[in-house]
Amino acid sequence: MLMRYQAYQEERQVLAAIADDLRQVLDRRGLHSLAVPIGEAAERFGSERLRVVFVGSFKSGKSSLVNALLGREVLPVAAHPTSPVILIVRWAPGPPTAEILDEAGKGLPVSPDVLDRYVLGGDEAPSVFRTVMLGVDADLPRYGLELVDTPGLLDDVSLQRSLLAHLATADVAVFVKSIFPFTDEEFTLVERAREIVGDRMIFALNRIDQLVDPDSVVAVLREQLTTHLDDPSPVLVPISARLALAALKTADARELQMSGLPRFEEALATLLSQTVVPHKLRLFAASVESHIKAARQVGRAVEDGKRAELVARAREIDTALDQVVDQTRTLAARRGEEFFERLADDVPQWASTPSVTSLNPLRTPKQVEAAARLITDELGERLQREVARWTQEVLLPLLRARWDELLDNMSDRLGQIALVPPSVDAFQPRMTSMPAAYVGSLGAAIAATSPVSLLGVVAAAGLLARQWSKGAGRELRERVVEHSQASIRDRAPDFGRAIADVVTDYFDRLREEVADILQDSEALTADAAAPLTTELAAIEARLTRVRT
Repeated sequence: MLMRYQAYQEERQVLAAIADDLRQVLDRRGLHSLAVPIGEAAERFGSERLRVVFVGSFKSGKSSLVNALLGREVLPVAAHPTSPVILIVRWAPGPPTAEILDEAGKGLPVSPDVLDRYVLGGDEAPSVFRTVMLGVDADLPRYGLELVDTPGLLDDVSLQRSLLAHLATADVAVFVKSIFPFTDEEFTLVERAREIVGDRMIFALNRIDQLVDPDSVVAVLREQLTTHLDDPSPVLVPISARLALAALKTADARELQMSGLPRFEEALATLLSQTVVPHKLRLFAASVESHIKAARQVGRAVEDGKRAELVARAREIDTALDQVVDQTRTLAARRGEEFFERLADDVPQWASTPSVTSLNPLRTPKQVEAAARLITDELGERLQREVARWTQEVLLPLLRARWDELLDNMSDRLGQIALVPPSVDAFQPRMTSMPAAYVGSLGAAIAATSPVSLLGVVAAAGLLARQWSKGAGRELRERVVEHSQASIRDRAPDFGRAIADVVTDYFDRLREEVADILQDSEALTADAAAPLTTELAAIEARLTRVRT
């Protein structure tokens, strides 16, 4: 019998441990709204007791039967009506303990030795006390049973409400009946109890040791129950609580068997193990399973939400990046065109150097070609110096300012994405140093992608040299300057487009870095859901093994 109770306790602890593991998984994954209720349910289930409530008429032997089940006289027994007190027996190690609770649940520890003054009535019994909690080191309480002894049938309305409230929490109700036929008051209580607990009820026919022919009395009472309750097989167990206690004191196995206590214990264990315990285990297992399903749904919703957030952030980042790059391209191209226009205006001044203005009259084609090359070299060197200076003083500061502005914007936005990968931490320091890598190559990039090499100007000078067989150096200089100005102005839009392409290339690395971070974040979002799914599957597998 005790092994069945022990098996229940073990299964209950296993289920409670599974539920607590689920709570920890949900906590780690940030699903606190699910973790809290399953944790509370696991804690309640892990400490839950099988509640057996004893009801019946005064002097039917309820307290004596509870004492017999405990194996000793713990509850006070009286020969006259007791005060309206409900006694609850739970397990407690060591000597017995007692605590009296009032209707508000406030407790007052008392010595079990003086418990009878509160239970058996009399002047010293405080009327405000309704419940007595007893802690007893006995087998049934140790294996999770809670025994509730109620007063005999009284007219006290408050007590009746309290009695019905305790029946509503009962796993099994034991109706203790004396050897006399059922009275109308007893049948009324039986009907109320059946309405609450259903067929989870045992009828204990007490004091059979006082009967000469107990079988005939049992038959009459069974017939009464069958007729009144319309139940063909009520659980009716003849017992003598007095004889059982005496047998337990003397360790008389034969007398204990005759008392009927073993039959009652077996009936109670059977009803609990076949009806109550499976229902409790199934109910809690179903609760754990429902929390697992809810966790899966929430996990998927969270993952989908994070993915949606990531997509939205990625679009925002892409849009912001495109806007800044487009604005910077437009601004840099305009500045480049304006720069070329100023270059064209400055060409006459560049061509006024002594080496050019002091050219002697030119008489031969070779002299003209040499003078043309001298002029174009002067212009080319000056133009290259001006482009390099403009790149350092105008273009790079512009790009760096826009770069820093965009970098701050990108860092803020990347820090707000659903799952921030570690690469974000190193993003800003790494990208801050990137422009330096472009400084050395920028001039070459401009020269390679724009007409600033002045090849067109030199070709024009050579054409002039072939057309002029003679003439003054000043005339040649003026013609070359005029042609160079026109060529530079014509090529200003091309230079602007070339600068725009340089800007695009300048920001491409930033775009690649951002794309890599977003890809890392998406992978982290997917990876984050995988462990939750795996852990939930493992817990569900454990739950399935326990249920089967």
